[in-house]
Amino acid sequence: DIEGAEVNEVNEVVVGMNMVMCNGYRYIPLHTVSDCRLKWPIAGCVSLSPHDRSKDVILGNRCRTLTHRDRLTGGYRSAMATHGLSSGTAYFETLLEAPNVRIGIAQLMAPLGGPVGMDRCGYAVTDSGHVVHDAYKTKFLECELPANTIVGFLVHIPEHQHQEGLYCEQIVFEHCKRPFLQCKVTPLSKDNQPMQGSYVKVFVNGREEGVAFTDMLKA
Repeated sequence: DIEGAEVNEVNEVVVGMNMVMCNGYRYIPLHTVSDCRLKWPIAGCVSLSPHDRSKDVILGNRCRTLTHRDRLTGGYRSAMATHGLSSGTAYFETLLEAPNVRIGIAQLMAPLGGPVGMDRCGYAVTDSGHVVHDAYKTKFLECELPANTIVGFLVHIPEHQHQEGLYCEQIVFEHCKRPFLQCKVTPLSKDNQPMQGSYVKVFVNGREEGVAFTDMLKA
């Protein structure tokens, strides 16, 4: 099964390097020094990122599904998407297939060894019906979300609030005879200003549940 082999190769690459985020840097494995990144599992489409994720996360279905390696005692872990949003409007949906899940958006420097929303970099909704930002939970939905629920996020960032690039000081180096791109990530400070007019709307099984977040922090 070629597709299955590709998924296994993607998962083992990240487990082998064991350092997606460390001391304010991101490490991205390259095929060659001239590569920017590995080709995405589905060219031209958004999926879960083989690189911007915790080593404890397993990707499947051509990087469109996510599973924890230790579902019982492993704790929360996170994965980024292959594409982000600097301005404009975007919508995505996620099918919940298990309990204890958080879905949301985050800045590139958000930690992957915990849940989205654990710090000022992330905004999330939980299957318990809460929204979370900076580790603070607020009840948002009337009831918990059972398995097979589809959660949708509509994210809007006005054009005049355009996010600047978050990566700087990019260098390529070799580790264990393999090239990596090392990216210094700009930190989110306490002085960062809100993006006026930005918001996140949450949908459950196609029904709009309202605005969960407004004026999100600019990087």
